[in-house]
Amino acid sequence: MQENNSNTFYDWAKPSLDHIIPRSKGGGHNIENLQVLTVFENLAKRDMTWKEWEDFKKNTNTQSDYFIENILKNWREGR
Repeated sequence: MQENNSNTFYDWAKPSLDHIIPRSKGGGHNIENLQVLTVFENLAKRDMTWKEWEDFKKNTNTQSDYFIENILKNWREGR
């Protein structure tokens, strides 16, 4: 049987638990260091802290429909 590796918006937009300060930079598993991002954004953020990720997005004008803030914004606006 052949696997279907095509991902849909819903695959990339699924919730994913992220470390605000990555474990590789000393962050722990405590609730204060966890947040929910999309699978896509969590993978893109890699081992950046949340502050580094926010700065990166701002400095490079990086935007995506897969970023959690855009999904929540669209949901609130009923799109």
